[in-house]
Amino acid sequence: MVKENEELRQQINELSKKCRLLKRAVDRLEEELRAYRAKPFIEEEFEGVRSYEQEIIALLKSKGIVSSEDILAHLGISPTEHEIVRAISWQLENLERWGLVKSSARGWRWIGRRRG
Repeated sequence: MVKENEELRQQINELSKKCRLLKRAVDRLEEELRAYRAKPFIEEEFEGVRSYEQEIIALLKSKGIVSSEDILAHLGISPTEHEIVRAISWQLENLERWGLVKSSARGWRWIGRRRG
């Protein structure tokens, strides 16, 4: 039983190492994906279709008012990722120009498309 216990501990250690490695790989891939998605909003010369973060829209629709900090936290973006933060801000500002969201001192609120 002692030998079996030791073997199980070894397996747990190995699996923990693999889990940490995979988590780092996923984190790196998520960073790259955020940068890739932000690129059309950062590059002024970009031509083509810009895809907006559906998570932002879903979050705004599901909550009353959401602060910029809460949006970044929900998306897993650090405030130190300046280019990504700028791309998210640009998206929110465009949504506001189109009349879909409204900004205030407390945060962003989804108002939907205005008919008129």
